Amino acid sequence: MSYLIVLLLLAPVLGLTPESIASTLEQLKQAHQLETASLAFPSCVLEVLSTIMPQCHGGQSALTEHEKQDTAIRLTMCIFDLPDGSNGSLTLPAECWSHDNRECIAKLASNPVWWTTFFGYLNLVEQLCHYYSEPYETQRLLETYRDAWKRLDELIATLSRIDDLGTSVLDQLRHNLVATLESLQHELQTRFEEMRKKTENQLDTVFASVSLKMDSLLSNMYSVSDNLEKMHVEAVKTEESFFKELNKWHDQSLQELAQQMEALNSELRRNTELENERLIGSLSAEHEMLAERQKKMDTETATRFREWEKRLEMMDRYLGSSLARFERLQHVMDRFNVLGQMNRVVYGCGLLGLLVVGYFVKFERLLIILSFVGGAYVGAGTLDWLGW
Repeated sequence: MSYLIVLLLLAPVLGLTPESIASTLEQLKQAHQLETASLAFPSCVLEVLSTIMPQCHGGQSALTEHEKQDTAIRLTMCIFDLPDGSNGSLTLPAECWSHDNRECIAKLASNPVWWTTFFGYLNLVEQLCHYYSEPYETQRLLETYRDAWKRLDELIATLSRIDDLGTSVLDQLRHNLVATLESLQHELQTRFEEMRKKTENQLDTVFASVSLKMDSLLSNMYSVSDNLEKMHVEAVKTEESFFKELNKWHDQSLQELAQQMEALNSELRRNTELENERLIGSLSAEHEMLAERQKKMDTETATRFREWEKRLEMMDRYLGSSLARFERLQHVMDRFNVLGQMNRVVYGCGLLGLLVVGYFVKFERLLIILSFVGGAYVGAGTLDWLGW
């Protein structure tokens, strides 16, 4: 909601450019004033912008080019088609009301005021969606890293359990082997004591009868002792071999785990680089498209300025020729005015002469004189009017 308030403050009221709008929006955001701004704005603009704000959660690329153009056209309609008539005589073409974006944009390009407003709103929709989606993109990135760290912690915990299990198994095997050896040694000692006691008893009772077999008995005892020693050596070798195999398996597990971690890090780094390249390519394409549109608008504006200059030159020449005609007409009218004044003077003198001559000259002669004087006067006036 705060981004909508800033949009209404910057675009339709002050008429700022998209660059100044983005700068002001960033300053307000850094100063933590976006949540506290309270401005009255038309419900039409609020309704239009509220339709695209949920889509901006997915990032700036969530809006298609058609949706951006449609939103900019609807915002332009909110500015120029006001019910109170405060926009003057500017009324948008009928194609904009029929939702034919291509025809509507072509009509808007025919009027510099319409085109400037539409193009400014188009840039503003992209920037507003970018700023509005920035916290959500940051949140998704943080969630991704948290999930990666959570999996890493689980993997470390699993390795710790495996290490603890291997240590406990080794301790249990060592304890069992030591207990077995101690039990075997105790049993051998017990049997040896029994055999020794039995032998002593037999020696005591039948020393005379077994004196010949003493060497054989001693050899048997030595053989039993050698066998016991061999069994002890084999048990020690078996224990060492088991410990070697267990250590080897533990080292292999650690190596496999390190390889898996390295592969996971490489995959994460590669995916991050691909995503960054895709975003940079998208931004470059949008920048080139906007530059091409700006260049086209500049060319069309220059063409229209040249047409207006030609029309003004034609009007200037037409006004100059009209002024010359008016001066000639005024000169003719001045001549007619002088001729009328002369007529009044001549008529007065003629009447006065007629009254004077009437007393002394007969009527027939008077008519001849009047005809001669009238003809001379009319001829002189005609020659003067013709400029001779």
